[in-house]
Amino acid sequence: MRNLFLTAAALCALAAPVMAQGPAADQADVIITAPEQRDKQIRDYVRALANVPGRDPMARFDRTTLCPGAVGLSPARNAEIAARMRVVAKAAGIAVSDKADCKPNALVIFASDKEAMVAALEKAHPAYFRDAYGTPIRTPKQAGPATAWHLEGRLDRSGTPVAYNADTGQYELNSPLPPSRISATVRPIFIAAVVVIQLDAAIGLSPVQLADYAAMRTFAQTDPEKVKGLSAPTILTILDAPDDAEVPVTLTKWDLGYLRGLYAAAPMRSAATQRDEIKRGISGDLDKAAGGK
Repeated sequence: MRNLFLTAAALCALAAPVMAQGPAADQADVIITAPEQRDKQIRDYVRALANVPGRDPMARFDRTTLCPGAVGLSPARNAEIAARMRVVAKAAGIAVSDKADCKPNALVIFASDKEAMVAALEKAHPAYFRDAYGTPIRTPKQAGPATAWHLEGRLDRSGTPVAYNADTGQYELNSPLPPSRISATVRPIFIAAVVVIQLDAAIGLSPVQLADYAAMRTFAQTDPEKVKGLSAPTILTILDAPDDAEVPVTLTKWDLGYLRGLYAAAPMRSAATQRDEIKRGISGDLDKAAGGK
Protein backbone atom coordinates (compact mmCIF):
# COMPACT_ATOMS: atom_id res chain seq x y z
CA MET A 1 0.00 0.00 0.00
CA ARG A 2 2.79 2.45 0.89
CA ASN A 3 4.27 2.10 -2.61
CA LEU A 4 1.18 3.73 -4.06
CA PHE A 5 1.95 7.01 -2.32
CA LEU A 6 3.64 9.71 -4.34
CA THR A 7 6.67 11.85 -3.66
CA ALA A 8 6.06 15.36 -2.38
CA ALA A 9 7.26 16.75 -5.72
CA ALA A 10 4.54 14.86 -7.56
CA LEU A 11 1.89 16.36 -5.29
CA CYS A 12 3.02 19.98 -5.58
CA ALA A 13 0.91 20.59 -8.70
CA LEU A 14 -2.19 20.40 -6.53
CA ALA A 15 -1.31 23.48 -4.47
CA ALA A 16 0.12 26.90 -5.37
CA PRO A 17 3.14 28.15 -3.40
CA VAL A 18 2.36 30.67 -0.65
CA MET A 19 4.64 31.96 2.07
CA ALA A 20 3.66 31.55 5.72
CA GLN A 21 4.22 34.75 7.66
CA GLY A 22 5.88 35.54 10.96
CA PRO A 23 5.52 33.85 14.34
CA ALA A 24 2.61 34.29 16.70
CA ALA A 25 2.85 35.62 20.23
CA ASP A 26 4.64 33.51 22.83
CA GLN A 27 2.74 31.61 25.50
CA ALA A 28 4.28 29.49 28.20
CA ASP A 29 2.79 26.20 29.27
CA VAL A 30 0.27 26.64 32.06
CA ILE A 31 1.67 25.66 35.45
CA ILE A 32 -0.82 24.31 37.96
CA THR A 33 0.29 24.27 41.61
CA ALA A 34 -2.59 22.24 43.10
CA PRO A 35 -1.95 18.53 42.32
CA GLU A 36 -5.64 17.67 42.15
CA GLN A 37 -6.28 20.53 39.73
CA ARG A 38 -3.42 19.48 37.47
CA ASP A 39 -4.56 15.85 37.58
CA LYS A 40 -7.98 16.95 36.37
CA GLN A 41 -6.38 19.00 33.61
CA ILE A 42 -4.39 15.98 32.44
CA ARG A 43 -7.39 13.66 32.68
CA ASP A 44 -9.62 16.04 30.68
CA TYR A 45 -6.92 16.67 28.06
CA VAL A 46 -6.17 12.98 27.48
CA ARG A 47 -9.84 12.02 27.46
CA ALA A 48 -10.58 14.70 24.86
CA LEU A 49 -7.80 13.51 22.54
CA ALA A 50 -8.10 9.76 23.11
CA ASN A 51 -11.81 9.11 23.33
CA VAL A 52 -11.67 5.56 21.96
CA PRO A 53 -14.57 3.40 23.23
CA GLY A 54 -14.52 -0.26 24.18
CA ARG A 55 -11.47 -2.48 24.52
CA ASP A 56 -9.83 -1.59 21.22
CA PRO A 57 -6.30 -0.16 21.41
CA MET A 58 -5.57 3.26 19.93
CA ALA A 59 -4.06 3.45 16.46
CA ARG A 60 -0.56 4.73 15.79
CA PHE A 61 2.21 4.37 13.20
CA ASP A 62 3.75 0.95 13.75
CA ARG A 63 5.60 -1.41 11.39
CA THR A 64 5.50 1.54 8.96
CA THR A 65 8.43 3.95 8.84
CA LEU A 66 7.19 7.53 9.01
CA CYS A 67 7.89 9.91 6.12
CA PRO A 68 6.58 13.46 6.68
CA GLY A 69 5.92 15.72 3.69
CA ALA A 70 4.44 19.15 3.04
CA VAL A 71 3.11 20.89 -0.08
CA GLY A 72 1.33 24.14 -0.85
CA LEU A 73 3.84 26.67 0.49
CA SER A 74 7.20 27.67 -0.98
CA PRO A 75 9.72 24.83 -1.49
CA ALA A 76 11.81 26.18 1.39
CA ARG A 77 8.83 26.35 3.76
CA ASN A 78 7.64 22.90 2.71
CA ALA A 79 11.06 21.44 3.47
CA GLU A 80 11.25 23.28 6.80
CA ILE A 81 7.87 21.94 7.89
CA ALA A 82 8.71 18.36 6.88
CA ALA A 83 12.06 18.58 8.71
CA ARG A 84 10.38 19.88 11.86
CA MET A 85 7.81 17.07 11.74
CA ARG A 86 10.71 14.61 11.65
CA VAL A 87 12.17 16.21 14.79
CA VAL A 88 8.84 15.90 16.59
CA ALA A 89 8.41 12.29 15.47
CA LYS A 90 11.84 11.29 16.76
CA ALA A 91 11.18 13.06 20.08
CA ALA A 92 7.92 11.11 20.36
CA GLY A 93 9.65 7.78 19.73
CA ILE A 94 8.32 7.22 16.22
CA ALA A 95 10.52 5.46 13.65
CA VAL A 96 11.32 7.92 10.84
CA SER A 97 12.68 7.19 7.37
CA ASP A 98 16.23 8.45 6.76
CA LYS A 99 15.68 8.59 2.99
CA ALA A 100 15.44 12.05 1.45
CA ASP A 101 13.20 10.79 -1.36
CA CYS A 102 10.82 8.69 0.72
CA LYS A 103 7.15 8.74 -0.23
CA PRO A 104 5.20 10.85 2.30
CA ASN A 105 2.80 8.94 4.49
CA ALA A 106 2.29 11.82 6.95
CA LEU A 107 1.35 14.58 4.56
CA VAL A 108 0.32 18.19 5.24
CA ILE A 109 -1.24 20.13 2.37
CA PHE A 110 -1.92 23.87 2.38
CA ALA A 111 -4.78 24.97 0.14
CA SER A 112 -6.95 28.01 -0.46
CA ASP A 113 -10.06 25.80 -0.32
CA LYS A 114 -9.64 22.68 1.79
CA GLU A 115 -12.83 20.99 0.60
CA ALA A 116 -11.90 21.51 -3.05
CA MET A 117 -8.40 20.24 -2.29
CA VAL A 118 -9.72 17.06 -0.67
CA ALA A 119 -11.90 16.44 -3.73
CA ALA A 120 -9.00 17.10 -6.12
CA LEU A 121 -6.67 14.83 -4.15
CA GLU A 122 -9.23 12.04 -4.09
CA LYS A 123 -9.63 12.26 -7.86
CA ALA A 124 -5.92 12.56 -8.71
CA HIS A 125 -4.44 10.27 -6.04
CA PRO A 126 -7.07 7.82 -4.75
CA ALA A 127 -4.42 5.82 -2.85
CA TYR A 128 -4.72 8.41 -0.08
CA PHE A 129 -8.36 7.38 0.39
CA ARG A 130 -7.96 3.58 0.61
CA ASP A 131 -6.99 1.58 3.66
CA ALA A 132 -4.43 -1.24 3.84
CA TYR A 133 -6.94 -3.61 2.21
CA GLY A 134 -7.76 -1.34 -0.70
CA THR A 135 -11.14 -0.45 0.77
CA PRO A 136 -12.20 3.17 0.08
CA ILE A 137 -12.71 5.28 3.18
CA ARG A 138 -15.51 7.79 3.56
CA THR A 139 -14.46 11.20 2.24
CA PRO A 140 -13.80 13.26 5.36
CA LYS A 141 -15.85 16.40 6.03
CA GLN A 142 -14.75 18.36 9.07
CA ALA A 143 -15.63 21.82 10.30
CA GLY A 144 -12.92 24.37 10.92
CA PRO A 145 -9.82 25.38 8.98
CA ALA A 146 -8.30 21.88 8.67
CA THR A 147 -9.38 18.40 7.67
CA ALA A 148 -7.40 15.30 8.68
CA TRP A 149 -7.82 11.58 8.10
CA HIS A 150 -5.91 8.36 8.60
CA LEU A 151 -5.61 5.15 6.61
CA GLU A 152 -5.42 2.03 8.74
CA GLY A 153 -4.46 -1.60 8.73
CA ARG A 154 -4.66 -4.28 11.42
CA LEU A 155 -2.05 -6.38 13.23
CA ASP A 156 -2.61 -9.43 15.40
CA ARG A 157 -0.88 -10.06 18.73
CA SER A 158 2.17 -11.54 17.00
CA GLY A 159 2.55 -8.41 14.85
CA THR A 160 1.34 -10.09 11.67
CA PRO A 161 -0.94 -8.12 9.31
CA VAL A 162 -4.52 -9.34 9.55
CA ALA A 163 -6.20 -10.36 6.30
CA TYR A 164 -9.56 -8.91 5.28
CA ASN A 165 -12.25 -10.82 3.38
CA ALA A 166 -14.05 -8.33 1.17
CA ASP A 167 -16.81 -10.85 0.43
CA THR A 168 -17.79 -11.33 4.06
CA GLY A 169 -16.67 -7.91 5.30
CA GLN A 170 -14.72 -9.56 8.12
CA TYR A 171 -11.10 -9.73 9.24
CA GLU A 172 -9.56 -13.22 9.17
CA LEU A 173 -7.31 -14.00 12.10
CA ASN A 174 -4.73 -16.77 11.79
CA SER A 175 -2.63 -16.05 14.86
CA PRO A 176 -1.23 -19.10 16.70
CA LEU A 177 -1.45 -17.24 20.02
CA PRO A 178 -4.33 -18.17 22.35
CA PRO A 179 -7.01 -15.61 23.27
CA SER A 180 -6.22 -13.27 26.16
CA ARG A 181 -8.44 -11.41 28.60
CA ILE A 182 -5.73 -8.78 29.04
CA SER A 183 -4.54 -8.13 25.49
CA ALA A 184 -6.61 -7.25 22.45
CA THR A 185 -6.82 -9.80 19.64
CA VAL A 186 -6.01 -7.24 16.94
CA ARG A 187 -5.03 -3.60 16.91
CA PRO A 188 -5.29 -0.80 14.37
CA ILE A 189 -2.19 0.82 12.88
CA PHE A 190 -1.73 3.85 10.65
CA ILE A 191 -0.32 3.30 7.18
CA ALA A 192 -0.79 6.96 6.21
CA ALA A 193 -2.25 10.24 7.43
CA VAL A 194 -3.15 13.50 5.67
CA VAL A 195 -4.10 16.94 6.96
CA VAL A 196 -5.31 19.71 4.66
CA ILE A 197 -4.99 23.25 6.09
CA GLN A 198 -6.68 26.41 4.84
CA LEU A 199 -4.08 28.95 3.75
CA ASP A 200 -5.91 31.87 5.32
CA ALA A 201 -5.74 30.11 8.70
CA ALA A 202 -1.97 29.66 8.31
CA ILE A 203 -1.26 33.37 7.82
CA GLY A 204 0.78 34.78 10.69
CA LEU A 205 1.92 31.38 11.92
CA SER A 206 5.51 30.16 11.77
CA PRO A 207 6.67 26.98 10.01
CA VAL A 208 7.36 25.46 13.44
CA GLN A 209 3.81 26.14 14.61
CA LEU A 210 2.33 24.72 11.41
CA ALA A 211 4.59 21.65 11.52
CA ASP A 212 3.80 20.96 15.16
CA TYR A 213 0.07 21.31 14.52
CA ALA A 214 0.36 18.94 11.54
CA ALA A 215 2.31 16.47 13.68
CA MET A 216 -0.45 16.38 16.28
CA ARG A 217 -3.08 15.83 13.56
CA THR A 218 -1.19 13.13 11.64
CA PHE A 219 0.81 11.22 14.27
CA ALA A 220 -2.37 10.67 16.33
CA GLN A 221 -6.11 10.85 15.79
CA THR A 222 -6.82 14.20 17.41
CA ASP A 223 -9.69 16.65 17.01
CA PRO A 224 -9.11 20.36 17.82
CA GLU A 225 -12.83 20.81 18.44
CA LYS A 226 -12.59 18.52 21.46
CA VAL A 227 -9.93 20.56 23.24
CA LYS A 228 -11.78 23.86 23.00
CA GLY A 229 -12.51 25.17 26.46
CA LEU A 230 -9.83 23.08 28.14
CA SER A 231 -7.22 24.84 30.25
CA ALA A 232 -4.35 22.59 29.11
CA PRO A 233 -2.16 24.45 26.58
CA THR A 234 -1.99 22.78 23.17
CA ILE A 235 -0.77 23.61 19.67
CA LEU A 236 -4.12 22.32 18.38
CA THR A 237 -5.72 25.69 19.16
CA ILE A 238 -3.62 27.82 16.82
CA LEU A 239 -5.61 27.73 13.56
CA ASP A 240 -8.91 29.13 14.72
CA ALA A 241 -7.78 31.25 17.65
CA PRO A 242 -8.89 34.94 17.59
CA ASP A 243 -6.41 37.32 15.95
CA ASP A 244 -5.55 38.96 19.27
CA ALA A 245 -5.19 35.69 21.19
CA GLU A 246 -1.88 34.36 22.46
CA VAL A 247 -1.16 30.89 21.12
CA PRO A 248 1.69 28.41 21.69
CA VAL A 249 4.74 29.07 19.53
CA THR A 250 5.63 25.40 19.50
CA LEU A 251 4.42 21.97 20.56
CA THR A 252 3.61 22.20 24.27
CA LYS A 253 4.90 19.83 26.92
CA TRP A 254 1.36 18.47 27.10
CA ASP A 255 1.32 17.75 23.36
CA LEU A 256 4.71 16.07 23.27
CA GLY A 257 3.84 14.15 26.41
CA TYR A 258 0.68 12.89 24.74
CA LEU A 259 2.54 11.70 21.63
CA ARG A 260 5.31 10.11 23.67
CA GLY A 261 2.78 8.38 25.88
CA LEU A 262 0.77 7.11 22.93
CA TYR A 263 3.81 5.57 21.25
CA ALA A 264 5.23 4.16 24.48
CA ALA A 265 1.94 2.60 25.65
CA ALA A 266 1.53 -1.19 25.56
CA PRO A 267 0.27 -1.73 21.99
CA MET A 268 -2.28 -4.49 22.64
CA ARG A 269 -3.90 -3.05 25.76
CA SER A 270 -7.29 -1.35 25.72
CA ALA A 271 -7.56 2.36 25.01
CA ALA A 272 -8.54 2.92 28.65
CA THR A 273 -5.30 1.31 29.84
CA GLN A 274 -3.31 3.24 27.25
CA ARG A 275 -4.93 6.49 28.39
CA ASP A 276 -3.77 5.79 31.93
CA GLU A 277 -0.22 5.25 30.65
CA ILE A 278 -0.38 8.51 28.68
CA LYS A 279 -1.64 10.43 31.72
CA ARG A 280 1.20 9.10 33.86
CA GLY A 281 3.69 10.05 31.15
CA ILE A 282 2.40 13.61 30.85
CA SER A 283 2.40 14.00 34.63
CA GLY A 284 5.99 12.80 34.83
CA ASP A 285 7.10 15.12 32.02
CA LEU A 286 5.45 18.11 33.71
CA ASP A 287 7.11 17.21 37.01
CA LYS A 288 10.52 17.11 35.33
CA ALA A 289 9.86 20.43 33.56
CA ALA A 290 8.93 22.01 36.88
CA GLY A 291 12.12 20.73 38.48
CA GLY A 292 10.51 17.78 40.28
CA LYS A 293 12.06 14.38 40.75
